[in-house]
Amino acid sequence: MKKSLNNEILIEIFNRDFQNVEFEYIESDFGGKIHCFFMRFTNEDDMSYAWNKISNAIAVYFQSVQPDEFSKWNIYLFYLSSEVIKKELKYKIENNTFSSRKIVLDDCKLKMTNENLMKIVSDKIIGSSIKNITPIKQTKEEYKSNSSIWEIITEIDLKSGKGNVIITGEQLEKIQKKLSNEI
Repeated sequence: MKKSLNNEILIEIFNRDFQNVEFEYIESDFGGKIHCFFMRFTNEDDMSYAWNKISNAIAVYFQSVQPDEFSKWNIYLFYLSSEVIKKELKYKIENNTFSSRKIVLDDCKLKMTNENLMKIVSDKIIGSSIKNITPIKQTKEEYKSNSSIWEIITEIDLKSGKGNVIITGEQLEKIQKKLSNEI
């Protein structure tokens, strides 16, 4: 569902600081509110300059005022361009984990209509384009630790650094004996 952004400060920042960027906002229900911001850039240089500033503005003026944890952590920023974006920039944007998930859609000729934006959300977030998903049966079985094996594991000499775990043959035999007694 396309919805107007109800955040005057953020709208003012978008209009003042990012005049070359086309913005759209969609809010959708998917087990809670998911917020999707779409920014269309005319070229890679504009995207490179603005993507992080936009992300920070959304974090400060939008994410920080969300009423619940689900809404705060389900914010998606879509950076669109009709040009092909260099892999380095795309990687840098999509692997930035601050505040929200970021997705770059380059070589994207779609107009920012409600129908097209909802299709992007369905494909990239909800996964409605995935076919033949078999639901996993959830079990109510609780985890039960094996405290006798844990006692043996705590005897193992763990030193910081790679390859510094020292397990003696005696400790391995104890673990093997405990496991074979349980089977």
